[in-house]
Amino acid sequence: LRLSVPRVDVRMYRRSRTSADTLKQPPHFEYLLRCEWVRGEVRDEVSVEGEDNTPAPSYWWDSLPESYVLKRRWVDIVRFHELLTTELAFDPALNFPRVKAKIPDLPAKGDLDKFELSVAATGDTLALARIRKGQKGGTGAEYDPWEELDLLHTMYVENRLGPYFDDVNRVLAEIPKEILQDSPELRKFVTGGASCRIKDRTPLGPVHDRFCGKVPFRFQP
Repeated sequence: LRLSVPRVDVRMYRRSRTSADTLKQPPHFEYLLRCEWVRGEVRDEVSVEGEDNTPAPSYWWDSLPESYVLKRRWVDIVRFHELLTTELAFDPALNFPRVKAKIPDLPAKGDLDKFELSVAATGDTLALARIRKGQKGGTGAEYDPWEELDLLHTMYVENRLGPYFDDVNRVLAEIPKEILQDSPELRKFVTGGASCRIKDRTPLGPVHDRFCGKVPFRFQP
């Protein structure tokens, strides 16, 4: 398993009204977490049978795609870091570490106020998404809010989050697969939503099984 955060989005303040109440959502960071199950390290090993023709063990990540992206918040990353340091990489029963790699320190949370001000200076709430797609604007002046936002995002993702997840991947590589298999918190962190499901590439897709069934039904004569 390899984890990385290729980019971070800023969700601005949002308020929506319902028939019963007004829902307020404060501004927050949204981290796009990329999960990669490397072929040849995990997925190929579980498909080989033993010498005595016993079936190879199966794991819950066998049915996952090799690469997918999830949306996570800062509190989710904090909980994962606590899980890594207290359960996955450390044996609480024996009070002894399971890995030799150094467990990294959790990086500081990004400055949300600076990101909000930079996004507001561009006049576009989707400025970070447009920068990623190469559609960013520009004023041509000495002070360009688009360039400042791009630099702020690069410093946060590549200088803080990048080295942290590089060290996390070294730790995960040394953890036995049985420990990962028995961790429901890890499974919850790296799964969720339709992005973790293998998509049906047939012409009808999932509609075939949903409406038509696998085989036509016929009354017995």
